Formats: sequence, structure tokens, C-alpha cells
Amino acid sequence: MPLLISADDVPLISPTTRELSLDNPECGRVYRWDSNLCEGLNLLVDDYQLVEDLVVEYSASDRSAEPELELSFCLLGMNRNEGIRAGQNFLSISWDVFDGSMMRWKGGDRILKFDLHFSLTFLQRLVEEDFGLLPIDLVQVLQEPSDREFWQMGKTTPEMQTTLRQILDCPYQGVTRKMYLEAKAIELIAMRLATLGEPLKPIPQAPLKSDEIDRIYWARDILLEQLSDPPSLLELARQVGLNDYKLKSGFRSCFGTTVLGYLQAERMKLARSLLIDSAMRVKDVAEVLGYCKASQFSDVFKRHFGSTPKVYQQQCGVVSLAR
Repeated sequence: MPLLISADDVPLISPTTRELSLDNPECGRVYRWDSNLCEGLNLLVDDYQLVEDLVVEYSASDRSAEPELELSFCLLGMNRNEGIRAGQNFLSISWDVFDGSMMRWKGGDRILKFDLHFSLTFLQRLVEEDFGLLPIDLVQVLQEPSDREFWQMGKTTPEMQTTLRQILDCPYQGVTRKMYLEAKAIELIAMRLATLGEPLKPIPQAPLKSDEIDRIYWARDILLEQLSDPPSLLELARQVGLNDYKLKSGFRSCFGTTVLGYLQAERMKLARSLLIDSAMRVKDVAEVLGYCKASQFSDVFKRHFGSTPKVYQQQCGVVSLAR
């Protein structure tokens, strides 16, 4: 029986910090430290010595109008959820609107993982007028909401490892500790951003198993059947028996796009058909596709086709039919 932890239930030890420490001979040792260092910057440390499997659940949360940026370092063990091992890290940026996720760690594993989550506003404060000098594919993801994502794996340099160790061995307490950790976190982000322009050697990925491919296509079929009310990424992963990382990476491998990207493209195909072939009103199409507001649907449609639904109908010579 795996040990189940909800990230939301990790006890608060201060207004900005959560900490969990479990030591059970039957389950193993679990330590989790999660702190908001300043506005827009969060530090998470996971330190596990597991006997049984561990499942960490992340519930749905209110999304801001900004993308999610994560810089994650694996210091010990193998992070099978996100496909990196000790000595590797990844930087990811996504506007993914799926709510909730789940990470599963295998019994017997020794894991030490270090994550920085930061906002677009925080990044803009760091780079200021040099924002436009970041790699174009990264800037394009950051500029506006879309189904695109940025995901890059890299090697953790000796300099990064030194800073990570300094953070883990921080000798200070109170306000001084918080200032020190914030400064070191910014140092890590700076070092990782400095590597973005360097050519990366491809890191081989384990090929999908036949059973995993079948489950990826099963997930695809579920999305197609529920375009107006799609499941969350966590719910979809549970339905097909995969963790959310394997589902996301498998989708990229099988279909050349993200889960959200695939879903969005199929919804827009249906929207175009309803607008042109069925001559439905924009408001009614938005309702069919499950959008709460017609304006939200219009924004997504315009990003996908280059014009609003109403203008698109006019360009195609279609007059929408009233009910």
C-alpha cells in the first residue's frame, strides 16, 4: 500500500513555509520543505528514503494570468516522473490549464530533488530590459497564453551544484536565512539562463512500451469524446493508468504536441465546423465547447485562426442562424 500525501496538507510552520518530516520503518523517511522566498519565487526541497511507494497529490488551484515557470534539479536518485536523473535539471514554461497532478515515487528509491517555481513577473524583474535577449522559442511561449510550452533538460554544472549545496547547508536563521536563500535561488536561475544559448547534447529517452502507447491513444480517445468537458490532466492520467509526466511526454512522442495543444486543436476544428458547416452563433458554439464566456472562446479562436469567430464566418460568407 503506497503512502499518500497531499501537498496541500503539509503543515504550515510559518505564514510562508510548509514542512513535513516523517520517519517510519515500514514506509521510509519523507522530508518536504516548501517556502515562498519572496513574491513570485518558491523553493521546494524533497528528500526521500523510501521503503514503500510514495504518491504526492497536487490539487486544483486558481490559475493566475501568468505562465508557470519551473527549474528543477535532481541531486540524488532518478526522478521517473519527469525523466531526469542525478546531475540533470530541467527548465519548463507552460500555460497549461489542466488542474491537479500526481507524482509517484518507487519504494527503495533515495531521492533528493530541488525545485524553483517562479512567475513571469519575477523573471521580468530579474532580466529587465534584456528580456528580449532570451531565446526566441522561450520568449514566444512567455508572450501570450497559448498551447505551446518550453521544456529543456540540461546538465547541472559544478557551479550549480555548489550553489545547491550552499542552499541545503544554509547556516542562517530568520530574516537573514530568507534573504540568503532568495539570493542563492536567483544565482541558480541566472546560471541556468546563461546555458540557454549553449548547444545541448541530446539526452536519450527510454522508448515507450507497447502498453504505454496503447494508453496514450486511449487518453487521446477520451479527449475526443469529451471535448466540451475534458478531464483534468490528473484525472486523465488516472483513467489510463499513467502518471502525468508519462502522459505528457508520451503525447509529445506520439502526436508531436502537448496534451493541451492536441485538445485545443481538436476543439478549434469542431468550432470551425460548427461556425461554417452548421452556421451556429458564436455564443452557441462557445457553449457547446464548454467555455463560460464567449469572449474567452473568441480569444482562443483568434489565436488559432488569426481572426475572431464572427469575422471568420464573414470571410467564409456564412450568416449565423438564430435559434
